[in-house]
Amino acid sequence: MLATAQEKVAKHGLTNRVKLHQGLTHELPLTPLYDAATCILATHFLPDDGAKLSLLQSISQRLKPGAKFILVDLCEEKDSQRFNDFLKAYKYHARNLGMSPEIVEETASKVVHLHCISEERTIELLQEANFSKITRFFTALWFRGWIATKNT
Repeated sequence: MLATAQEKVAKHGLTNRVKLHQGLTHELPLTPLYDAATCILATHFLPDDGAKLSLLQSISQRLKPGAKFILVDLCEEKDSQRFNDFLKAYKYHARNLGMSPEIVEETASKVVHLHCISEERTIELLQEANFSKITRFFTALWFRGWIATKNT
């Protein structure tokens, strides 16, 4: 992914303005502060035992006050009827696209083992990590996206 990003940065003549980092967020220096950040399809791999909050706090600590943050993730409590309905919809759609039944079931079983949380819990974590003005801008089945602002 970094190689692809580097190619695109170079293609658009942005090498003097963009620096790519490989590693974990908490390994980045605390300065300089950044104007914006994204976290896309990552937090559902982390349990809600402090790990999700730690990641969000690590991002927040590296943002300027007023900076924008975009979070996109799977978001639905796994024991809810809606989660099961979305899973059925995914399986139906995947089969209609020609995916083999074995691959559909394998993928669905992986989703069931992710650390999904409710939208309410996600918003709580964002607030605890010093974000406000949290607005959902995207929904597709159990995928949700929010934009938030780093508090001053």
